[in-house]
Amino acid sequence: IFRYLAEMNKISKVLGLNKSKWSNPHGLSNRENFSTIHDLSILCNYAMKKNEFRKVVNAKEYSCLIE
Repeated sequence: IFRYLAEMNKISKVLGLNKSKWSNPHGLSNRENFSTIHDLSILCNYAMKKNEFRKVVNAKEYSCLIE
């Protein structure tokens, strides 16, 4: 999890998401997670350029194995 969070925060800086910080992978129930609608729109635009992300968000159902 720590590597994922480090990478997520690194990508945030590269994308210029200056008002966002991630402290868990799902973004729920944690006061240390924060963002703005502006930063989230930049992140969504970036994510939609990724084929796997588009596949997941366009699926009516999706499941994955968490190891």
